[in-house]
Amino acid sequence: MFYANFMKIILTASQLSHFHQNGEISFEKFPVDFQKILEIQKKSSQFRDLWRREPFLKKIIAQTLSYIAFELTSKHQLRIACDQWLETALPDGYVQDFFCFQGLAIFFAIFLDEHNQCIVKAIHPSHLTSKIPAHSYIVAFANENARLINNPKDPFTIQTRNLGYVYGDLLIQEHHPLVLKK
Repeated sequence: MFYANFMKIILTASQLSHFHQNGEISFEKFPVDFQKILEIQKKSSQFRDLWRREPFLKKIIAQTLSYIAFELTSKHQLRIACDQWLETALPDGYVQDFFCFQGLAIFFAIFLDEHNQCIVKAIHPSHLTSKIPAHSYIVAFANENARLINNPKDPFTIQTRNLGYVYGDLLIQEHHPLVLKK
């Protein structure tokens, strides 16, 4: 269990409204060292669950993204479902349809824009999107009662199954910790 020690980002009523009406919101010039994320990805042989071995990514998730997730979802606890490096753009479709988890609460895509500025896009799982570019770092938060499901569109399901899960299992604290809002 993580207790979020936040880098507070103040969300305005307008931003909250925009997210709830449109299913996504972008934060430009976001204070995250994207070059460090690239370095981590380049030295890793895996594309999913990089946060498990990298304190820098754990810090981004627990101290920055979780705060925004709590504000946008109005929840006080969320489970870390996964993180993932996207080498290619996410195809058109509902974001939740590309992952092997039922009960997803919110996604974040971190990437560089055409001016090499860091963008963080928060996306509701049921939002139809084609706007997550190649070379993005994705973080997915789930509800407390999230489950592993069989999803042929998710090429990384086997990594979650290798943690001992079978389809239908609830995600557990040991592998998918809850982040609690203080």
